[in-house]
Amino acid sequence: MNIPPSSSILPSVLGLQPYEWLTLIGIVIGPIVAVLITLWREDYRRQQEARTQIVRMLINARGMPSDPTYSSAINLVPVEFNSEPTVITAWSAYVGLARTATTPEGQYRHDEMLKAKQTTLIYSILKVLKIDISETDINTQSYYSDGFLGRDNLYLDSLKSMREIADSIKRSADFVEQMAILNQAGPTSSEQEKSEKS
Repeated sequence: MNIPPSSSILPSVLGLQPYEWLTLIGIVIGPIVAVLITLWREDYRRQQEARTQIVRMLINARGMPSDPTYSSAINLVPVEFNSEPTVITAWSAYVGLARTATTPEGQYRHDEMLKAKQTTLIYSILKVLKIDISETDINTQSYYSDGFLGRDNLYLDSLKSMREIADSIKRSADFVEQMAILNQAGPTSSEQEKSEKS
C-alpha cells in the first residue's frame, strides 16, 4: 500500500520534506564549507612554514649577527609574528638594545645583554611554534667549525685592511698634492736666503 505524500508525519516546507531540505543544504553548503576549511588550513600551513623558516635562520646564524641571513630573519619577525605579543615584545627589546651605541669599555656588557635578549626572542618564537628547546640550550648549544670561523674572521680582517689601505692612499695623495703646490709656489724666502749665502 502506498502512502500519499500529504499523509507524511513531517511537515512540508515549500513542497519539500525536511530530509530533502537537508540533502539540498548538504549539496549547496557542503562544498562551500570544504573550500573554506581548505583555505584556512592552507593559510595556517603557510604561516607555520614561514615562521619555522625564520626561526631556522635565527638559530642557524645566532652566533654571527653580521650574517645577512640573520638580519633578514630579524627584520621578518614583526611581519610573521605580528599577532604574537610576547614575540613582538622580545623583538622590540632586542632591536632596541641592538641599536643602542656603547663605549668600548661597555662593549662586553652590551654584547652579553644583547645575547640574552636574542635568546629570549628565539625562545619566545619557539614557544609559539610549540618547539621544545630550553633557553639554556639556545644559549649554549651551537656549533661553528673552526674553519668557518677562521674564514669569517679573515674576511672581516680583510675588510678592515681595505679601509686602512684606502686611508693610506688618500693621505699619500694629499701629501703629493701639497708637495706639488709647494713646488709651484717656488722657493720660500728662507730657502732663498740659504741659497744666496752659499
